[in-house]
Amino acid sequence: IILCCFNQLYKIEPDVFQAWMAVLSAVPRAKLWLLRFTAQGEENLKKKAAKLGVDPARLVFRSVPTRGRLNTPPSTPPNTPPPRLSSTPGC
Repeated sequence: IILCCFNQLYKIEPDVFQAWMAVLSAVPRAKLWLLRFTAQGEENLKKKAAKLGVDPARLVFRSVPTRGRLNTPPSTPPNTPPPRLSSTPGC
């Protein structure tokens, strides 16, 4: 299972991170993918994961993709689903 958070690292609240670590502890093969913004932030989260009993290697940091690598419309308002989802029956 891959869990993802694509927010900037400073937006991750400590209680939310602890909840994620509880999920990783309960699901041994799960990984948490996060966006890479600063080396210091990455190291801090890895240290906190270790303190909470989670192998820091289960936190996977990826660089922010450029627009050319995204498969999304050029502009989607933050709280509006992409058109292909909003036109799905039952949504």
